[in-house]
Parts: sequence; C-alpha cells; structure tokens
Amino acid sequence: MVKFLRSVALVSLLIASVGWFDPSTVQADTSETISRFANSQNSPVSCAVINKPNPALSTPQLITPNQLYPPPILRPLFDWGNVSGALSYTLQVSISRSFAFCEVSMNMASSAHTLTNDLPRNATIFWRVRANNSSGSSPWSRVGHFDSPNPPSVPMLTSPTNGAPMLTGPMPILDWSDSNSAPAYYEVTISTNPQFSSVLGRRQGGRTPFSTYTVETPLTRGAIYYWRVRAYNTAGQYSESEIRNFIMPGGGLAYDHLYEVMDAYGNGSTNRLLESYRGTNDADTAWVYDNALAMIAFMARGTSEDWERAKVIADSFIEAQNNDPVFNDGRLRDAYCASHLMNPDGKACIPVPYIVPSLDSNTGNMAWAMLALLDYYEIQGGTTYLTAAQSLGEWIYDNTCNTGVCDGYTGGYFFDEGTNSYKKLEWKGTEHNIDVYVAFMKLYEATGNADWRTRAMYAKNFVQSMWNPTILLAHFWTGTLNNGSVNGSPIPEDAQTWGLMALGEISKYGTGITWVENNLEVSSCPGCPTCTGFLFSFMRSDDPRYKDPNYRPRGCWWEGTAHMIIAFQMKNETAKASDFLEVLRKVQVVVPNNNNKGIVSACLGGAVTGYGWTSPNTLHIGATAWYIFAERSYNPFWDIGTGDPIPYEGIYN
Repeated sequence: MVKFLRSVALVSLLIASVGWFDPSTVQADTSETISRFANSQNSPVSCAVINKPNPALSTPQLITPNQLYPPPILRPLFDWGNVSGALSYTLQVSISRSFAFCEVSMNMASSAHTLTNDLPRNATIFWRVRANNSSGSSPWSRVGHFDSPNPPSVPMLTSPTNGAPMLTGPMPILDWSDSNSAPAYYEVTISTNPQFSSVLGRRQGGRTPFSTYTVETPLTRGAIYYWRVRAYNTAGQYSESEIRNFIMPGGGLAYDHLYEVMDAYGNGSTNRLLESYRGTNDADTAWVYDNALAMIAFMARGTSEDWERAKVIADSFIEAQNNDPVFNDGRLRDAYCASHLMNPDGKACIPVPYIVPSLDSNTGNMAWAMLALLDYYEIQGGTTYLTAAQSLGEWIYDNTCNTGVCDGYTGGYFFDEGTNSYKKLEWKGTEHNIDVYVAFMKLYEATGNADWRTRAMYAKNFVQSMWNPTILLAHFWTGTLNNGSVNGSPIPEDAQTWGLMALGEISKYGTGITWVENNLEVSSCPGCPTCTGFLFSFMRSDDPRYKDPNYRPRGCWWEGTAHMIIAFQMKNETAKASDFLEVLRKVQVVVPNNNNKGIVSACLGGAVTGYGWTSPNTLHIGATAWYIFAERSYNPFWDIGTGDPIPYEGIYN
C-alpha cells in the first residue's frame, strides 16, 4: 500500500492536466511509479506527459538492455548516455510499442536505473528515455526493446536471519528456500559491503545444486558480511534474492565500540577520555584504568587512526595530571569526567560528589597509565610522555613505598568523606605490585636509570612473597592487610592471570591458572545459559562476609574470562583458549545489553566481586579491551604475543 500511494503521488507530478510540466522541478526518485510487474493488479497508466520542448538538449542514446543482449534477470539495469545540460531524465517502460500505457514512468537524476520490481516474464519490453532541464525536455530517444527472461522464482533467504550473529564457528551455513521450475544451480555471493563491489574469493561464495551452502574458508572475525543467492536456469537466466547480512563476532567490531564511545562527547584531536560504562549510576565517568586499556588496545592494532586516538588519550592523561584541582605532585585520580575533561576554571573535571572513589589515586591505576604512556613513547617518541610516566612513577615510589625498607607498594590514597581529607591506604595488593613491577621495568628500559630497576624489584619481591606453594592448590594470595598479615579471602582471579602475564615462569605460576579453573569457573550465565566464564574472586566459606549476598562472589565476570584466555594461550592450552574465546564472541552478541560490538562487564544480575561492589551487566570498555587482547593473542603488560618469551623471566629476583 505504501508503495502504491508513493507511486500515485509521483504520477501526479509526472502527468499534468493543465499547463506546462517542468521536469527540473521534480525531485529524483528511484522507485518505480506504477507497475503491473510481479502480478500487480494496478491498472496501467497513460504515458502522456505535456512538456515544453527544448531542442538544445540532445536525445539520449540507449545502451542496455537490447534485443541483441537481453537481460538474464527480471530486474535489469537500464542504462543510457549522459546528455550535456540535463538535470534529470525520464524513463518509461511499457509492453506497448506505442506507449499507450506505461508500466514504469519515473524521473531521476542519474543516467541509469535498476528496477526494484520484476518485469513480466516472457514478454517483449519497450523502453525510452528523454533528458530534462529547466527549459524543457529533449525529444524521446529511439525505442529500445528486448524479450524478458523466464528465470526460476526468487530464492527466499531463511538462515541466518538478517543482522544475526553467527555463533556456529567461522564457516557458517547459509540456507534458503527452493526455487520452483527446478533451477540448474544456485550461486551464493558473499561480500563485506552491500554493493558487492568486492566479492570474496571463489571458495567463499560459489555454485551449488542445493538450497544450502557451507562457507568453505573461515571468515574474518569482527566483520559484517552481506550475502545473496541467485537461482539460474540452463539458459543462464536468473532471479536474485534480497540482500541480507550477518555478523561474525570478533575484535574488529570491538574496536568499533571503542571508537563510538570515544566520539560520544567529542571527536578529532580534542582531548577527552572514554566513558567506562554505559547506562550505570556512574555515567559520565572515565576510569583511568579502563582508558589505559583502551589506549593499549589502539596501539596493539596500530592503524593510523588508532595511533591518533591513542595520542588523544595520552594527551588527556597529561592534561589532567598537570591540572589537578588540589595537588601538584604528578598523581592522577582514578577517574575523570567523560563529557568534559576540563572545568571552566582550567582544572581537571572529577565526577563528584556522585562518584567519590574517583577522587582516589590507587597505585595500580597509576601504574596502568604509566604502561600506556610508556608504550606510546616507545613507538612515537616525545619526551612529554616519558616525563608524565616518570612523574607517576615518582608519585608511586614517594607515596606508597614504606620508608626505610621498601617491601612492596601500598594501595595508594583515598578520600575520606568523614574527615574530608585524603588518607593513605595501608594494605598492599598483589595485583597492584604486579602492575608497578612491569611499569617500573619499562621506565628502566626507557631511561636507563637503574634506580627504576631497583624500585621494580621491590614490587616483584612482594609479588613473589605472596605465592602460596601449597601442593595442587598453588596460587597468589590477594596481598596483605593493614597490619601486614596475609589477606587470604577473597582471592581475586586477576592476581593469578596477571602474575603469569608479568612474570612468566609457566611451570611455576601456571598452577595459579589451574587454581582459577578449580575454584572460579561458572557453568552458566543468566541470559546466556551456554556461556561459561569465571567469578571475580574466591571467598572462603568461613569468611564472615560469605553469607552476605552483597559480598559472596557470583556471576560471570567477562573481563576476567578474557584474562584466562590469555593465560591459556600462554600455557599453550589452545583448546581451552579457543573454547572460552568462542564464549566471549557469543557474549558480544547474545548477553543482554549488548550492541553486537562491545563486551558487557557481566551477565544479568552482575558479577559480585567479593569486595563490596558489583560489576554491572552493561557495556564496558575495559572488558572490551581485554577481549581485544584475547582475540589478538596479546599480552598487554609487555606488548608481546602470548607465545613470546616474557622479558626478565626468572632474573632480577
């Protein structure tokens, strides 16, 4: 009905009952105006249009189709030569040589048009064209004619549904309904664009006598593919299906998500940070840790635009560092405003009072910013970035390393609302010291200053002291409590996986990965029952918080699952790595609140961490970046492949 009404409206423009018709005033339209095609019951319309002749316009020369080369399809391309001075063209198609009535009568700007409705089968088709401008119209062209084909009926695509993710592996099965008239064969065409301007290789789209086709070569992860099917008869005539697309979940689409988030509040070279989560109560918050991960992910792929975006994040870190609203000591805060990095007073925007932890400066977050800045400096140069990383390193050393004997780095500083003051976190985290160890070793590499190597050893020594060598259950402890005693519960997953990524020594620290498998694996996820992942942490049953639902760990934590994939890759446990990578690809497109690109932090209900907060079921740039690392088999601590040797493995102890 919509098509018919649109047609009638255009016909009313083309056929004038009174006065002259000015073709230049008709907006180009690419829909057929009237049609008895495809068994339409609409009556034919008069082709007559009163027009003002313009002999200055040349008569269009018809090119195709013609009787010598009749089209093999019922929706052919009509093509003719350009006419100098023409602003539009009128195309008329009829089954009457005299054009007593028209099947199609339409105005367009281009000198070619492909029908969107079928021609009558086994009929002689006549067509003509004239050129138009504001002064009138040219004479009609000569009348072209051809015999329409009688191909098999149009194949109806059935699977996958349009826009659906392919979760069956890299060589999907494409299915469609049988055409009538017993087609000689079907031809499947696959492309990465809907214009099919670049068709995939012969083995990724070809002929089959059946109404189903299995792609023969693995498709690229993280891409959208378009496909269509043609049904051919023995004469080479064919009908063509609609065009559909499907999604191959993967890292490329994850990069698209990071780009979109980064451009939500600005673009180009404007300094800004990425909003960490979508749709949570800490909206407009750009956590430094997450942005360091996004920056490293951009550099890992390393396109020219990736490097431009990495520079924006690096410059944003430095601007925030140099314009803290309170301090001038080289620190960063844990988070900044995503909507605007700087306040009107020229100071960095910190999202308070709603997100008080953003005022904090946690040691691990500072170390991750160092890692990102040093990675950028290593490839792109620029002493500004090295200086910023050194300032962060000096702040960590001066403020979190105990005077006298430095036996590891404490947690940083937090803002105490009760006293309205900043206080030191006295506990030490294994994970934080892992971060500091690698950051300080990279600073040693960048500067040649052996002091940074020594300072790195303070962190490494602490990490090694947290190794619990219990037979069959060997793993890293969480760290130490305020009084210096070992913190035995809860025990986070990332201490195990990050310890392996930073230190290597798989024969020793690889058992921590087995410990995670034994204690943290989750068999299903709300909203995705077949998705298997890992908890954020392990809590002992005798822990006083164990019975508190706000503390007892539960729910798949997808960032941690990506950590485990990288660990499996390092251990050469390829089957496990592949299985869990397929899970994350499914998470990308199945788990609620997805956008088919980024990775949500957790399943429905969130992932209770064991530390009094819950990782939400919402898109998260941190989880997305770690997924990218897993797809790329990439160790973000050292910027190496997961199969590469770990720098300084087993030395400088």
